[in-house]
Amino acid sequence: MKTQYKIAGIEIRRSIGRGRGVFATKSFKKDEIIEISPIVCFDGGDADLISCTKLGRYIFSLDANCSAMALGYASLYNHSAQMFNCEWALNSKVIVITATIPIKKGEELLFNYGWDNETLIDAGIKPDQIEGD
Repeated sequence: MKTQYKIAGIEIRRSIGRGRGVFATKSFKKDEIIEISPIVCFDGGDADLISCTKLGRYIFSLDANCSAMALGYASLYNHSAQMFNCEWALNSKVIVITATIPIKKGEELLFNYGWDNETLIDAGIKPDQIEGD
């Protein structure tokens, strides 16, 4: 049996050229909340250690001294600098993913990581995934 992971309205599927991705299993309206997930915060020293591992590709920065790992699907959304359809906001307890445009059922959910190209490449994101998504 094929394993499938789901949160109401979204699921993890294979994303062509990107590995795993988060996809809509229903339509979302602009400004509709897609996901709210708890986070685990850690200080800069721990963030430096984690950034040297595979987990470093999945963390978010709260500020210069604190980073976080999302416990829902938020760490699995793929990047798009121009074609993003959602955005993220984070505080010390949760990350909230919100639609920036209407999203149709079946579409991959993408947000801009807010990283410069060098940081994206260092994180293992292919150059053809940075521009002209």
